[in-house]
Amino acid sequence: MKIKNLIIGLLMAGLALSFTGCSGDTIINDKGEKVQLFGQFIEINRTDIHLSGYTFSQYFIYDKTTKIVYVLQDTSCYSGITPYYVLDENGKPEIAIYGENYNG
Repeated sequence: MKIKNLIIGLLMAGLALSFTGCSGDTIINDKGEKVQLFGQFIEINRTDIHLSGYTFSQYFIYDKTTKIVYVLQDTSCYSGITPYYVLDENGKPEIAIYGENYNG
Protein backbone atom coordinates (compact mmCIF):
# COMPACT_ATOMS: atom_id res chain seq x y z
CA MET A 1 0.00 0.00 0.00
CA LYS A 2 2.87 2.42 0.79
CA ILE A 3 4.48 1.71 -2.58
CA LYS A 4 1.21 2.44 -4.37
CA ASN A 5 0.79 5.75 -2.47
CA LEU A 6 4.41 6.68 -3.19
CA ILE A 7 3.99 6.01 -6.92
CA ILE A 8 0.76 8.03 -7.03
CA GLY A 9 2.48 10.88 -5.14
CA LEU A 10 5.42 10.88 -7.54
CA LEU A 11 3.14 10.90 -10.57
CA MET A 12 1.15 13.79 -9.13
CA ALA A 13 4.35 15.70 -8.33
CA GLY A 14 5.62 15.14 -11.86
CA LEU A 15 2.36 16.32 -13.35
CA ALA A 16 2.34 19.40 -11.15
CA LEU A 17 5.86 20.32 -12.21
CA SER A 18 5.08 19.72 -15.87
CA PHE A 19 2.17 22.15 -15.67
CA THR A 20 4.06 24.81 -13.71
CA GLY A 21 7.31 24.64 -15.64
CA CYS A 22 10.78 25.00 -14.17
CA SER A 23 10.88 28.76 -13.69
CA GLY A 24 9.13 29.45 -10.44
CA ASP A 25 7.76 32.61 -8.87
CA THR A 26 9.42 33.95 -5.75
CA ILE A 27 7.92 34.22 -2.27
CA ILE A 28 9.15 34.97 1.25
CA ASN A 29 9.42 31.81 3.39
CA ASP A 30 8.95 31.38 7.17
CA LYS A 31 12.56 32.48 7.78
CA GLY A 32 12.09 35.73 5.83
CA GLU A 33 14.18 34.51 2.88
CA LYS A 34 13.26 35.02 -0.78
CA VAL A 35 12.75 31.54 -2.31
CA GLN A 36 11.22 30.08 -5.45
CA LEU A 37 7.71 28.70 -5.70
CA PHE A 38 7.09 25.89 -8.20
CA GLY A 39 3.30 25.62 -8.23
CA GLN A 40 2.50 23.89 -4.95
CA PHE A 41 6.19 23.27 -4.16
CA ILE A 42 8.27 25.68 -2.05
CA GLU A 43 12.07 25.84 -2.23
CA ILE A 44 14.00 24.95 0.93
CA ASN A 45 17.52 25.05 -0.49
CA ARG A 46 19.22 25.42 -3.89
CA THR A 47 22.69 24.30 -4.93
CA ASP A 48 24.28 24.95 -8.33
CA ILE A 49 26.63 22.14 -9.33
CA HIS A 50 29.36 22.68 -11.97
CA LEU A 51 30.96 19.61 -13.55
CA SER A 52 33.47 20.11 -16.39
CA GLY A 53 31.48 22.75 -18.27
CA TYR A 54 28.13 21.22 -17.37
CA THR A 55 25.93 23.02 -14.82
CA PHE A 56 22.75 21.92 -13.11
CA SER A 57 20.68 23.11 -10.18
CA GLN A 58 19.56 20.90 -7.32
CA TYR A 59 16.60 22.08 -5.26
CA PHE A 60 15.25 20.74 -2.00
CA ILE A 61 11.53 21.55 -2.14
CA TYR A 62 8.45 20.59 -0.16
CA ASP A 63 4.81 20.19 -1.08
CA LYS A 64 2.62 22.85 0.59
CA THR A 65 -0.18 20.32 1.16
CA THR A 66 1.57 17.14 2.29
CA LYS A 67 4.87 18.70 3.54
CA ILE A 68 6.80 15.85 1.83
CA VAL A 69 10.35 16.92 0.91
CA TYR A 70 11.59 16.25 -2.63
CA VAL A 71 14.90 16.68 -4.45
CA LEU A 72 14.50 18.34 -7.86
CA GLN A 73 17.40 18.39 -10.33
CA ASP A 74 17.11 20.75 -13.26
CA THR A 75 19.23 21.41 -16.35
CA SER A 76 18.48 22.93 -19.71
CA CYS A 77 18.09 19.41 -21.15
CA TYR A 78 16.29 17.40 -18.46
CA SER A 79 14.85 17.45 -14.98
CA GLY A 80 14.08 14.85 -12.35
CA ILE A 81 12.35 14.68 -9.00
CA THR A 82 12.42 12.13 -6.18
CA PRO A 83 11.30 12.08 -2.54
CA TYR A 84 14.02 12.72 0.02
CA TYR A 85 14.61 10.13 2.74
CA VAL A 86 15.97 10.53 6.27
CA LEU A 87 16.86 7.87 8.86
CA ASP A 88 14.58 7.40 11.85
CA GLU A 89 15.86 6.72 15.37
CA ASN A 90 16.21 3.00 14.50
CA GLY A 91 18.28 3.72 11.41
CA LYS A 92 15.50 2.89 8.95
CA PRO A 93 14.83 5.23 6.01
CA GLU A 94 11.56 7.16 5.92
CA ILE A 95 10.25 9.91 3.67
CA ALA A 96 11.25 13.35 4.93
CA ILE A 97 8.33 15.52 6.13
CA TYR A 98 9.11 19.26 6.35
CA GLY A 99 8.84 20.51 9.92
CA GLU A 100 8.58 16.99 11.41
CA ASN A 101 11.63 14.85 10.66
CA TYR A 102 13.26 17.39 8.29
CA ASN A 103 13.83 21.05 9.15
CA GLY A 104 16.07 22.13 6.28
